[in-house]
Amino acid sequence: MYQTQREGAYEYRFDNVAKGIYQVELNYAELGWTDPNTRLFDVIIEGRVVTPALDVAGEVGGFAALATSQFVQVDDGQLNVRFISRSGAPILNGIRVTQRPDRTTPL
Repeated sequence: MYQTQREGAYEYRFDNVAKGIYQVELNYAELGWTDPNTRLFDVIIEGRVVTPALDVAGEVGGFAALATSQFVQVDDGQLNVRFISRSGAPILNGIRVTQRPDRTTPL
């Protein structure tokens, strides 16, 4: 999973999503030596900032993985995951969206 990455992605949109709670798992890794604070970006899911100023190199360094997970409510049939650059281009190595009928509210 961490052998390639998407750089500069702005948004992932999942259409025809049933109303309910979803788990969004995002995977990141700097695939080279990158100084902390070189690449900072916000992660916004369903219009809510879930990770402000993410700095993968600052969190885990280079050649290391960072996995995050969020639970979100989808009401409009579309799940949106956005990446807003503060400096450098946002990166993403993996994304997984899972419907969670066992949850009644996002955490």
